[in-house]
Amino acid sequence: MEYCRLKKCKSCIKEIEATATKCPFCQSHQNWYKNPQYLNLIFMLPFFIFIYWNTGVFNKKEFEEYKTEFVIKEENTVSIENSRSRLITFRIKNNTKHKWGRINYEVIGYENDKVIAVNIGAEFNWVVQPNSNALLTVKVKYMPSATSWKFNITDLKSDRF
Repeated sequence: MEYCRLKKCKSCIKEIEATATKCPFCQSHQNWYKNPQYLNLIFMLPFFIFIYWNTGVFNKKEFEEYKTEFVIKEENTVSIENSRSRLITFRIKNNTKHKWGRINYEVIGYENDKVIAVNIGAEFNWVVQPNSNALLTVKVKYMPSATSWKFNITDLKSDRF
């Protein structure tokens, strides 16, 4: 007579043959990797890694590190008739190798060297490609005493849009 080794089932704790991969009583799989429910997860794991990688988590850059690599120049100023507003267009040159978007900015109005107005804004659909220029037009309150306007970028995002 051949000796048969026994082990306990991982689910129902009944004794089954040591070589059994499935319990004859409760039908539970004894090895997790042979369970068909987990087999799908093994095949889906590369897909989840691909999705996670493409969300931009690994490509995220902080604007503060690249702040000095942006050049901002005022291009055009238009006064709107019958309105108390002015449109100012700024050219923003990106001298980095990264794509940036979702800009937060402030426009500061000066009378000689004295600050007389600050406008804060954001453009979530604005994007500037690597080593290129982009235009941004902002609307500011009309101030006849303003001699110049300065544009400051307060934050940019480099993650996926």
